[in-house]
Amino acid sequence: MLIRNKLQILSADAEQDVCSPHLRVMQGAPTYPGIYPALLPNGKIINLFKVLLTNTCELNCLYCANRKNRNFIRDEFTPQGLSQTFIQYLQKNFVQGLFLSSAIKDNPQKTMDKMLETCMILRKKYHYPGYIHLKVLPGSTPEQMEKATELANRVSLNLEAPSKERLKRLSPEKISFSLSENLKTLSRIVEQRKKGLQQVQALSLPKGQDFAPSLSTQLVVGPAGETDRELVNLTGELHEKYNLSRVYFSAFVPIPQTPLENFSSTPLTREHRLYQADWLIHFYGFKAKEFTFDENGNLSLEKDPKLIWAEKNMHLFPIEINHADYYRLLRIPGIGPVSAKRIFEYRKKNKIRTLQELKSLGAVTKRAEKFILLDGKKTFSSLTKTTKEELLLPLTL
Repeated sequence: MLIRNKLQILSADAEQDVCSPHLRVMQGAPTYPGIYPALLPNGKIINLFKVLLTNTCELNCLYCANRKNRNFIRDEFTPQGLSQTFIQYLQKNFVQGLFLSSAIKDNPQKTMDKMLETCMILRKKYHYPGYIHLKVLPGSTPEQMEKATELANRVSLNLEAPSKERLKRLSPEKISFSLSENLKTLSRIVEQRKKGLQQVQALSLPKGQDFAPSLSTQLVVGPAGETDRELVNLTGELHEKYNLSRVYFSAFVPIPQTPLENFSSTPLTREHRLYQADWLIHFYGFKAKEFTFDENGNLSLEKDPKLIWAEKNMHLFPIEINHADYYRLLRIPGIGPVSAKRIFEYRKKNKIRTLQELKSLGAVTKRAEKFILLDGKKTFSSLTKTTKEELLLPLTL
């Protein structure tokens, strides 16, 4: 019961650290505290054990549930206790990986050392070879960052806002940490590790740990007054400069007993559109300048950004499915990386002549059909006016 109470506190207080778009809990999933569904790039959903090492913090970020001056129950794990609890979840097949974050107790270096110790126990004592996403705390040393890249499959460091001016409205004390410089240093260390592993395969590494971690960051959406244009431009820059695997977005939710408790929540649809923009940049080859923003600098909440781009560039359509290269296929609404690859393979032996054939390869034909030709012909067998509700529901780009 003591462990369960601790988990309920520290998993609930980990809500602001995200590792996936908002998802519904999978049907039949266990309801124990700390279990969090996460979406992988291939579309697969797995359960992660998501928890804070401690919710005791020395900082007073204006929006954060764990801020120093907020009156609520504080708790923490020891590295030994947290690693043991995770292994128990793993053995019961409740989870398939670990997402470890923390508030900053005492100072960043001391807390980061405990997080690293937790991962070390899992790798060395329990010989755990699986997935670990480790948050690197702002103010961590380069040596700690290097250790993190040796232990985790993914490392991340939260930028929180697209500029120093915006960050002042969220976390004034974090200005001194130089978060952009922290991320730049972490990116350099990740790249060095990748190069080192390419040159020397698995040299002096624990069994199963001959990998280079991916890198991500997180941005809070809403309370700093930032526009989607600012966030999308930064996303494009981060992917280009730092080779990020993902940019995570956290729609703001007001927390009682914080200075921003009376601010409005950020609509999840806005967060969703930003995730779509991130995927288009990272997996589809889009550039930030290709997105359309309204007069306030924000993405449309009514239509996804890829559909808007296609409708503004109808002179590039229709595209012949049987002849288009991979990147032209990706520009078609309703066709993503998986379906584009399947189309390529299918075309080696067969021509695609019907919407049903295209649908069987994973394309969302209702979205694609007005933008394509099938064997030189347009096909509008089931095209109907799309409702507002339908436009808001699909995750497929």
